[in-house]
Amino acid sequence: MDHLSCQGRDFPVVKGYAIEVEGVPRTVRTVAVPRSLQDEYRVAVRRDGAAAEERLTLEMDGVDAAVQC
Repeated sequence: MDHLSCQGRDFPVVKGYAIEVEGVPRTVRTVAVPRSLQDEYRVAVRRDGAAAEERLTLEMDGVDAAVQC
């Protein structure tokens, strides 16, 4: 993921780190979004260059400030 947009607003995504787990590369990214966007969303992603759809749940209960996802 290199960008996140919701309700016409763009939110910057920052790459935290990359690691390989059992031969599979994994990348951790962070993004700060307003608490008002808490919900479940369908998101468009690209895996190995192919488009896919996944669900993303933003849960911010008990979080004082921003959530990282």
